[in-house]
Amino acid sequence: MCSRLAAVAALVLLAVPAASGAAPRWRMIPTSGGTPREGAALVYLPGANTPLLAFGCKSGICQYGETGTTYGDLEVLESGAWQAVTSSAAPNPRFGVAYAPTADGRALVFGGNIVDPGTNAVGNTDETWIGGTGGWTQVTTSTQPPALRFAAMAFDSAHGREVLFGGRDSSNGDDAATWAFNLANDAWLELSPGGGSDPPGRMGAGLAYEPNSSGGVVWLYGGQQGGTSFDDLWRFDCTAGDATDCAWTQVQKSGTWPPPLDGVTFTWDDARNAAVLFGGEAFGDPSTDGVYGDTWEWNGSRWSKVDVSGPSARYDHAATYDSGHQRLLVYGGIADQSSSASSELWSYEDSSVTTPDGGSGSGGDGGNVTGTDGGSGSGGNDGGSGGTGPSGTGDSGTSPHGQYGCQCQTFPPEAFAAGLVLLLAFRRRRA
Repeated sequence: MCSRLAAVAALVLLAVPAASGAAPRWRMIPTSGGTPREGAALVYLPGANTPLLAFGCKSGICQYGETGTTYGDLEVLESGAWQAVTSSAAPNPRFGVAYAPTADGRALVFGGNIVDPGTNAVGNTDETWIGGTGGWTQVTTSTQPPALRFAAMAFDSAHGREVLFGGRDSSNGDDAATWAFNLANDAWLELSPGGGSDPPGRMGAGLAYEPNSSGGVVWLYGGQQGGTSFDDLWRFDCTAGDATDCAWTQVQKSGTWPPPLDGVTFTWDDARNAAVLFGGEAFGDPSTDGVYGDTWEWNGSRWSKVDVSGPSARYDHAATYDSGHQRLLVYGGIADQSSSASSELWSYEDSSVTTPDGGSGSGGDGGNVTGTDGGSGSGGNDGGSGGTGPSGTGDSGTSPHGQYGCQCQTFPPEAFAAGLVLLLAFRRRRA
């Protein structure tokens, strides 16, 4: 492993605008039956038609090992409602895992905290699992990362692997190693032991993979060490033709910059051609401490703070990119340790697109639509949210999107054309 320091004053990369050129918006997707959860892990798996909610934590008291606060369930979102399903084999209830999608439509989960239901003891695990709705398989390898909680992970599609960084170990130290899990042979490889020119050890960072023609880049932002949040940004890329010769490069601050944050989501958005940073909380500096609800975009060369209303301030939420509808999905989160977790599902998308799930939004060609259950929507493909009246008609506009208004119920289906959202809700410990 060759580690090279290249602290740069600026990264000269071209920023490509989103294909539609439209301004982004946040839109809450209507659902029912969802359980409020913080520390959720959200994974979009192309090729299926239903989202899945699994595991996690009811509230901040999970870190204290209280019985009944950690989830081990599985739920799917059908016709706008979360419904329980059974799974014969799955990881035990846990929180604080690292997670990412795989190329074959599954999810990889590593580490986290498991609460012993008999003793309420909380302990790290070094287990690796691959699976989804078709079942889970535990992977055992001769070499693997130590037992970690709150490590960051992203899927590196160019090299067919998951990249793992950081996490808090069983001795409450913050790890700085970089690992890769090869999906071709189900094996872990340590790319760097940390130290030197690598990012300092941390937990709760955001990791985003940017695909490009040169093999892709992994971006790291934020996290915390010993109760102090970071506001540093790093890139991780490899020498052409050698996926093991990789290095971290710190990006020097310039212009507008996010505050120190951890508990964020940092997700590459193909439609925006940028990594989207949302929410998080800050520790260690009274001038910036607090919980945030800001939206930032990193386009590879500069930060932009997006002036858009959306989810309230939160941390320990989860995010994934829905490639089927070219949008970012965000679920759950919490405002502080004493408040209830959220069960909201939000979409970050171009304002010009029609809504595939009946939520409010611009109507595109369909114009305003009135559903059979009497309420009017804003012209999404499912006609917007409905009321309780007996009947209604849709307005055609330049194309007959109004017809979908006749199908609306109280909660219209979240009709993904292709995709599975795997929601692995795990508690993220704060210190």
